[in-house]
Amino acid sequence: EWHEAILAADLDRLTATHTADTVLEILGSGDLPFGGTHVGWETVRAMHIGFFELFRIREIDRATERIDVVDDLVFHRVHAQIEFLPAGRSYHAWHINELTFRDGLVCHRTTSADYQQLREIIGDCPTAAEEEERAQRLIDRDRGADDATVEGPHADA
Repeated sequence: EWHEAILAADLDRLTATHTADTVLEILGSGDLPFGGTHVGWETVRAMHIGFFELFRIREIDRATERIDVVDDLVFHRVHAQIEFLPAGRSYHAWHINELTFRDGLVCHRTTSADYQQLREIIGDCPTAAEEEERAQRLIDRDRGADDATVEGPHADA
């Protein structure tokens, strides 16, 4: 159920698969928008809301996907293509999920992946403040402000 819910970006279904005291650790991602450790159902839900606003899972390589189950532990390895929506660009990475279940619900999930491509994509994107500043310069230029200079690939537009 967890697997299908995350692929479908179904927030309600995904959240319903977690315990109230669930823990989500996304290793090596503290500098990313969704990164770090999230504790508790509401915090994990809030992280997924933010994740689904920024990312779409575009493709799962079913040929490389592997799921192993031992008692209450699920090991899930998959190669995925995920789009970072603000940039309109995708990255490819192996994702490894270890999920521990209690009473049929996820109580702990550890996820790791190589996020280098994503870091490069994010680094290429202007921040919201930079976009706002550029938009204001365009407005000022169009109004004839003397000191308005516009930089970037569409400066002459």
